[in-house]
Amino acid sequence: MHTQLREIEQIVDNALGKMESLQKERQELLVTIESYEKTIQEKDLELIRLRKEQQRILETKEREAMSLLKEQGQVEQKIKALVERFETISRTDISA
Repeated sequence: MHTQLREIEQIVDNALGKMESLQKERQELLVTIESYEKTIQEKDLELIRLRKEQQRILETKEREAMSLLKEQGQVEQKIKALVERFETISRTDISA
């Protein structure tokens, strides 16, 4: 009977030891999970920031492209006007 009691105590001690070990491992895993969650949140914020920056750059490039197209149109109009003036002057010089 005494040996059975010791065996039961040993089984209980082993079970408690394993339980404590598992609780410690669980705590460590929870800390790791919290760390990963924090890292994910930081990466999410960085991704949001980068997307906003990318959108701003895209909008800036689009405005620049529109401005260049407008400028190109104005330059083409000036060249056309100059060509027309040159043709008019050339015709008057030929007629005269």
